[in-house]
Amino acid sequence: MPSNGQKTECNIKVENFSTLNIFRTMKKISLSFIASNNTMATRTKIITIFNQKGGTGKSFITLNLAGCLAFKGYKTLVIDLDGQADVSSRLGHYRSEINILQVFREGREIPMLGVPFSDFLFLAPGSVHIRTTDREMWCNGNAHGVLKNAIAPIADQFDFIIIDTPPDHESVMVDNALFASTHLLVPIGGHGPNDIENLDTVMDKFITSQFKPGGGDIEFLGVIRNSVDDGAMAKLIHQQTEHFFEVSQGSNSAVFKTALRFLKEFKNAQAVPIPIVFQSLSKPASKNFMEFTDELLIRLKLKSIKA
Repeated sequence: MPSNGQKTECNIKVENFSTLNIFRTMKKISLSFIASNNTMATRTKIITIFNQKGGTGKSFITLNLAGCLAFKGYKTLVIDLDGQADVSSRLGHYRSEINILQVFREGREIPMLGVPFSDFLFLAPGSVHIRTTDREMWCNGNAHGVLKNAIAPIADQFDFIIIDTPPDHESVMVDNALFASTHLLVPIGGHGPNDIENLDTVMDKFITSQFKPGGGDIEFLGVIRNSVDDGAMAKLIHQQTEHFFEVSQGSNSAVFKTALRFLKEFKNAQAVPIPIVFQSLSKPASKNFMEFTDELLIRLKLKSIKA
């Protein structure tokens, strides 16, 4: 995809994001948490994990959040839209002949492949060829609704659907994910000030998804800080993130109180291709992720099915 945002193979109108200033005041309404929306309590929770900056831990959080939800007894489907297909690889379905591309290219049903370590976790495998399909779909004016239409017939089979996305705000796959979702979760890194520099673009992407025909159902779930230590930089990033939402949205409650710690154990766990919680529940890394999952469930006004 051209880096300047212009599509050379078909006449696509590139949105002028400066016009989004008209809708800035609407963000305060859009960022109301799902905990106050009783009509959503019985619906399948479809959570897109997105940040246009690479290296924020989208796939890592997708894998382990889905694992924790499944461990707690929630039937969970992971949809892998990231071209690296890292989640698919870790769940044992890398380069699967049955994958999410068939939904976009052939109109097939969403695949729901099981995993050997849990009866509550399922995967719609990704593909390393998804970027080619992404470029092709720019020429389809209704491309943003493909995933939502595919999810509709199977949504009631799951308590949660977690969608991993590529780090590209121009991606049609990101458009599809946001358009199909009930919630957006944004991970940020903990290594330097540039880890929060793209938040405004992410939030503008969130807002534009609400103005597409048939959209507007997505809620902002919050920001989860990843790879956080006890140093001054991590504290600064936390303060700057809260300040961003305080200034732009009028509330700093968007930031999860729980942060994913920068533990050596997290890095070591990457060598084992299953979610951390299924490796050992007693490890600090597992407890950390379960704490984050519990806070997420509280925001959704849900509770664990499995103790």
